[in-house]
Amino acid sequence: MMPLTAAVVACFAFIHLLEYLGYYARIAGHLARRRATGYAIQNAINTLTRFFYLLMMPVLGFIVDRGMELGSY
Repeated sequence: MMPLTAAVVACFAFIHLLEYLGYYARIAGHLARRRATGYAIQNAINTLTRFFYLLMMPVLGFIVDRGMELGSY
């Protein structure tokens, strides 16, 4: 169970790192006077993080369900 928990934590940290870096793409677009490009890159990165959420959530649900007893449903 521990490797799955570590995988969820690593995926969650990676998601937030990408979202954080996406804001820097927008700032870089502003500084380069290419605001639309920076905005497009930020949106592409945020869309990519939604894909990682799609991969992570079933694993997180499995971890939670595995730790619950049948009588607690």
